[in-house]
Amino acid sequence: SEAPELVERDRRELREIADEAAAEIGKESPNTRRLKSALETLAATVQGIASGPGAYQVLSAAAAAIGITL
Repeated sequence: SEAPELVERDRRELREIADEAAAEIGKESPNTRRLKSALETLAATVQGIASGPGAYQVLSAAAAAIGITL
């Protein structure tokens, strides 16, 4: 919820997914498929945010090699 890379709508949707996952975990008999889907979505988002700076640096270096400054 604190990632500045996310727009408010994405933040809200991801919070909803996290809340749904937490609710599913709290059930006596959680739906593991639903839980897996929610956790995979959250994991992919976190990985995307984490790899953003590295991807930017690679893109910036490639652009610099052809004379473009980002």
